Amino acid sequence: MNAARTGEGEPRRSGFADALRGFALVGICVVNLPWLASSPPGERSGLDDAARLLVALLFEGKFFVLFSLLFGFGFQRQLARAGGGAAGSYARRLAGLFVLGALHAALLFVGDILATYALLGALLWAVRRLPDARLLALAGLCALVAAAAFALLAWVYTGDHDAAAVAADEAAARRAYLGSFAEALARRLQDLPGAAVTVLLFNWPLAFGAFCLGLVAGRRGLLDDPARLAGVLPPVRWLVAGALVGNLAAAAAYRLPGGWVVAAYALLALGAPCLAALYALALARAWGIPRARAWMEAWLVPGGRMSLSNYLGQSVAANLLLAGWGFGLYGSLGAAALLALALAIAGTGLALSSVWLRRFRAGPAERMLRAWAR
Repeated sequence: MNAARTGEGEPRRSGFADALRGFALVGICVVNLPWLASSPPGERSGLDDAARLLVALLFEGKFFVLFSLLFGFGFQRQLARAGGGAAGSYARRLAGLFVLGALHAALLFVGDILATYALLGALLWAVRRLPDARLLALAGLCALVAAAAFALLAWVYTGDHDAAAVAADEAAARRAYLGSFAEALARRLQDLPGAAVTVLLFNWPLAFGAFCLGLVAGRRGLLDDPARLAGVLPPVRWLVAGALVGNLAAAAAYRLPGGWVVAAYALLALGAPCLAALYALALARAWGIPRARAWMEAWLVPGGRMSLSNYLGQSVAANLLLAGWGFGLYGSLGAAALLALALAIAGTGLALSSVWLRRFRAGPAERMLRAWAR
């Protein structure tokens, strides 16, 4: 089935895809905020342990997969709209996205994903003409590569480390991030190489696999008619089994002895996509319920239409709250407080998006990137 089209023959914007983007933004904020905020020294309360486990089980690794799927879907829509003239605008869009990502990483958040999307987006252009079957096979290969990357990450983080040196480095980070803007910037630039390696291993393989799946979804119009998702996804019982096994193993990984850590964390490559698929399926079914759809259109869709502005805005809000040049909460909040704060930041962004779009057609970051890509 072809994508839904406007009267002029161009694919129209998918409201469900925007709702899925808005939903993904909430999860991304929940995962990113602890990385931005650090934790108090010696923090081990039961509530914080429960919050950390909840985030590991339900959030980590799942929402960037959804967001990446939507990048691939949006790429297919851009190709359909621009036709033979897509190459130039797409290249400019990726260049603008990379610049935004580099600035975001240096000024606000070393775990930036925009630069990754720009670089992987160039690779997506190279495979854009592959048939669906090959794109699906490539996505499966990416999942295998992700398993190896997750295993490598676990091996690195559980290796022998000088405890005194680690504590001294964490103390130095606290002083910098609670200092002036210039001190925080210098520390962020120092942290960037290590963060880039983490992003490379944690995000790149699954993100590109999801790009490929999104390209297929765009060709088949699956997000225009979300009721069709259940027919193309693996059976729910398989997805539930994969989500339970993969995410429970990954969440428990760092409590396991020896080499079990590496093997258990590698299973996140199974658990994350399975749970992301279940989230998408749950929202697709809710989209078919009038009251639920009305709620999603009021709250999630505006945020999805302004996903870039929301993503950058979440980092701005977090820095205002955490940095020394802001309210100075860095290193003082436990996992439970950070979970609540992340939900509040993301929810505020969704609400402001609804207000903004009553007066303007697009978010500020979207307008800037669109103007650059023309």
